[in-house]
Amino acid sequence: YFPDTLAFLRRTKPFRATAVARSVLTSRTVSNMKQLRFPIVFAFGLLGALPLPAAADSPPLSPDTVLASSKRTQVTYGDLLAEISRIPAKDQFEFLMSRQRLSVVVENILINKTLAQEARELGLDKRPSIQAEMQNQIDKVLAKYRGQEVQANAPKVNLEAKAREMYVVNPDKFLRPAQIDTWHTLISLKGRTKAQAIARAEEVRSKLLAGADKAQIALEYSDDQSRNINNGNLGFTNKAALNGVFVAAAEKLKVGEFSGPVETDFGIHIIQLKGLIPESRPSYDVAKRELIQEAETQYQQAVWEQHINGIRNDASIKVNAEALDAIKPKVPEIPPPPVAEPAKK
Repeated sequence: YFPDTLAFLRRTKPFRATAVARSVLTSRTVSNMKQLRFPIVFAFGLLGALPLPAAADSPPLSPDTVLASSKRTQVTYGDLLAEISRIPAKDQFEFLMSRQRLSVVVENILINKTLAQEARELGLDKRPSIQAEMQNQIDKVLAKYRGQEVQANAPKVNLEAKAREMYVVNPDKFLRPAQIDTWHTLISLKGRTKAQAIARAEEVRSKLLAGADKAQIALEYSDDQSRNINNGNLGFTNKAALNGVFVAAAEKLKVGEFSGPVETDFGIHIIQLKGLIPESRPSYDVAKRELIQEAETQYQQAVWEQHINGIRNDASIKVNAEALDAIKPKVPEIPPPPVAEPAKK
C-alpha cells in the first residue's frame, strides 16, 4: 500500500503532455486521505522550485516549505527532494511534470512519517535490531554519496583520443534512422466489407482534394483511436516502427500529396506525406560532445571501481570465518517415513 517512488514510477504509464492539465489529487488519493482520519493540508505549486527546468514565473521554494501536514507530522519540500533523489536524474524531469505523481509521493511520505512517529512513541527506535537496520540504511546512503564524490573528483584527463576511438570502433551506434512524417485517416474493416471501406476512403480523399480540413476529416472519418489527440498527424516517426506497406505507400508520394486507398493489417488508409528525413550518420565533430560525455562516464566508473578494489584488497581486512560458518542455518533432518502396519488377517 505504501509504494516507494521507484516502484510507483515503474507502475505508472509514461508521461504525456495532457497529464499536466489533470487535477492534482486523483480520486484514489482523496479517498486515501479521508481514510487517514486526520486533517491534511496541501501546498500547491510544487513544480516551480525543484532543481530542474521549470516555468519562469514559478517562485522558488525553501526546503522548509510545507507541502502537506496533519496534526501528527508534516511533509516539507526538503522531504520531497530527498525522496526523488533516488530517481535517476534523466527521469526526474518527466516525473516532476505530473502533479498526480507528486501528490501520491507526498501522500506516501506523510503516511510513512506518521508511522515512523508512532514507532518512536512506542519506543521501537530503541530496539537494538531496529537500530542496527537504521544504521545499515545510513551507511548505504553515505556510501552512495561517497561514490558520487569519488567519481566527480576523478583526476581530469584528456579523453578526446578515447572518444575518437569509440567513434571509429562503433560507427553504427551514431546512425540516425530514417524518419517519416505523415497524416492519415484509417477506415477500419470492422463492421464493413472491404468494398465499403474503400468507398469511404475514396470519399475522404475527394473531400481532402476539395480542400476539406484534415483535422475535421480525421475526427469525422478515422477509426484510429489516437485521432482525438493528434487529428491524424503521426509526426516524424522511425520508419522501422511503422507498418511496411504504410511506409512504402507514403514514400511514393510527393510532400503534401494524398494517396489513394492503402490497405494494411489495420484497415484502409488515406495517407499524406508531410516530410522525410533520410538515414544519416553524424561526423565525429558533430558527435564529439556526446562521445566525450560517454568516455568521461566510463572513465569515472573505472576510477570508482579502482577505489572499490582498493577497499577489497586492504591487507588489514580480517574475516572471522568461524563466525560466518556458525551463521549458516542447519538443514532440518527429514523424519523417516512411517512404518506400514502389518495387514490384519
